[in-house]
Amino acid sequence: MSQDLSSEEIARHLTSPDGNDWIGRAQYVAADADGRAEIRGLVADHIKTLLVTGIGGSFTEGAVTAENLCNAMWHLMAESDQEDELARTEVPLTENAGA
Repeated sequence: MSQDLSSEEIARHLTSPDGNDWIGRAQYVAADADGRAEIRGLVADHIKTLLVTGIGGSFTEGAVTAENLCNAMWHLMAESDQEDELARTEVPLTENAGA
């Protein structure tokens, strides 16, 4: 990514209707393990707020939004795990030069 965002900015992109989901996802995957944990904590705080206060007075709408956000984060964590695995198993080009 050309710019690194703070964990708070990434969480806002992932949780806010006016956020840019693509930027949030790309920045999450690019973050190190500690950064990802911090982002997950911020997203979890947002989910807790949705469950406690709802959206516009509707606890049902808050719960549905929280569930959708949990599902999206589950997929994003799996995607970042795959990226980590690829990075660990990738063979540098210089090792293949003679093959």
